[in-house]
Amino acid sequence: MDQESPEEFRLLLSRWKETGVRGVFLRTFQNHDDRLHSLRPRGSDIGVYFENTLGMPVVYPLLETLHSPLPLYAWTTLRWMDWEEGRRYGHYLDPRQPRTRSRMLSLVSTLSDKPLAGILLQDDLVVRSAEEKELRWKDKGAFLNRLLQEIKSRSGDREVVINVFYEVPTRPDLGTRWYGQQIDSLLASGADSIALMLYPLQIKEELHLSDEELRLYMERTLQALEPHAARTYVKVQVQDFKSLQPVPPETVEGWIRLIPTKFKGVVLTPITTDSASMQYLDSLLTRLLPPSSSALP
Repeated sequence: MDQESPEEFRLLLSRWKETGVRGVFLRTFQNHDDRLHSLRPRGSDIGVYFENTLGMPVVYPLLETLHSPLPLYAWTTLRWMDWEEGRRYGHYLDPRQPRTRSRMLSLVSTLSDKPLAGILLQDDLVVRSAEEKELRWKDKGAFLNRLLQEIKSRSGDREVVINVFYEVPTRPDLGTRWYGQQIDSLLASGADSIALMLYPLQIKEELHLSDEELRLYMERTLQALEPHAARTYVKVQVQDFKSLQPVPPETVEGWIRLIPTKFKGVVLTPITTDSASMQYLDSLLTRLLPPSSSALP
């Protein structure tokens, strides 16, 4: 974000609320490769954006100063903390280690005391086979579901949302083998909702799809999720992750029109608040949220 003060950012959120936006997922962690929130004063470039008693460095106490007019969801990391003792750059913390598990749960407990509507768990919760090969595939999902139950127990009345990889709805075998993610068990274990990372340009490139094949793939994925639609946010990219260029608004609109209204909401990502990005977002929201339409999360 490029707002100069929390007050300017609040005004921006108020304007979004008037437009029809229903909530904001705000990144509340800062690793070395993450874009810095510009509200922070010069100081630590790794840490978290909220006060804590856990000894985690505070980059800027954003959650305490923002007073958001929109429901706020803290997007938090769990296993990728560059500031943690024993963290090797490029490697995830092991959630089976008692200290790591304790830090994860304490982090969620701290966030549950903040003025938040919910907590979005980063997709780093999954078990990575390369570094944890001794954990058998069949045990992975059960292990993560138990951890998710503990996270839910620490969240108070906050909604717990977990990022889910795009392959999982249509390839549950791969979801289990690669990520330890099964949607039924995630929702039964502790997640109130899932956030499907349905990023069209990424999917098109990784699966080598034509435009028509991409459309069919998205439709099949959404159809597979229909039993869970009321508990599913669909995340759609508005920026090319490689070139960092914005996706044309008409293209994003076409993707979003594929998402049935029965789904819990649509999340646009990533959003930055420099002036050029805000002009782009205004154009996009005008297309997606005409005065007569319902609000877009």
